[in-house]
Amino acid sequence: MGDIVLREFGSFFVGGHEVILHDIPDVSFRCQDGSLQNVSLNGQFEAGQMYVQYAKLAAPKAKYPLLMWHGGGLTGATWGSTPDGREGWQSLFMRWGHDVYVSDSVERGRSSWNMYPQIYRTHPEFTTKAACWSNFRMGPVFSEDHSKRQAYEGTQFPVEFYDEFCRQIVPRWRSMDDWAQQAYNDLVNRFDGGCVIMAHSQGANFAIPAALAHPDKVKGLILLEPARTPDPKTTDFSVLKDIPQLILWGDFIKVPELCAWTKAAYFTIYPEYFRIMKGLGAPVEWINLPEQGIYGNTHLLMMDRNSVQVAEVVQQWMTSAGLMK
Repeated sequence: MGDIVLREFGSFFVGGHEVILHDIPDVSFRCQDGSLQNVSLNGQFEAGQMYVQYAKLAAPKAKYPLLMWHGGGLTGATWGSTPDGREGWQSLFMRWGHDVYVSDSVERGRSSWNMYPQIYRTHPEFTTKAACWSNFRMGPVFSEDHSKRQAYEGTQFPVEFYDEFCRQIVPRWRSMDDWAQQAYNDLVNRFDGGCVIMAHSQGANFAIPAALAHPDKVKGLILLEPARTPDPKTTDFSVLKDIPQLILWGDFIKVPELCAWTKAAYFTIYPEYFRIMKGLGAPVEWINLPEQGIYGNTHLLMMDRNSVQVAEVVQQWMTSAGLMK
């Protein structure tokens, strides 16, 4: 792989709307120097916007731009350098010829967030290191004492850098998914020539509805350990039948400590979605990495020590799916 040669690098915001607040009492803050400052919470605010950073190559080899959507409690930092300093998927897929668009979902990271309950409906949710250790399948035992944490034998995650990873965890608002969905839909709608969505975990919750809203513009769906789908009882998935789709899973899925949402996604939700897509004749593929001789992957596939090997699986699928020039 050679150098990355860009023709354009930048960012923009998509979605959002103005909110005007009236009749809210002023609040007072005690500053560190002991002085008291009064602040008005009334006025005009922007809310529901999503930040997107893009890099366009001088000579792309992919047919369509690649949109990278992160998971719950995370931001676009998911796709940057790994916690132990290795190259991340954002630049790796650029080396393979993809124009890349990395977003911070509504209420995350550089997209910012708003007051609650004046604008956002509820308070934020904060995720502990212990919850992430379990949800992301680091190991069977978490402890506040670092020396007592137990990782799964053979894990590919660089657990000695787990605390470094936890620095990218941010607050999340489960009550604002409709605003996030609208922003994601607006982003996809920008690509008249089509795009490919790579969605991790909660990102798939938005990726499939975005494809349902704009099936003519989504040319591929890459679902990395996805969390949810729209309700199959009330959703017509037939408009997705011509879109190539990859559903990819790592290791340690059958451990007794498997968290409830992964258990539901892997054993119930996505097998049903896969069955529906197959029944429609859709070009959908399900990959369990251990069945391909690739072991030890956590929920954070793009950060594991073998992240390049996993990315190669995805890239090979994209080539076979006709998404490269």
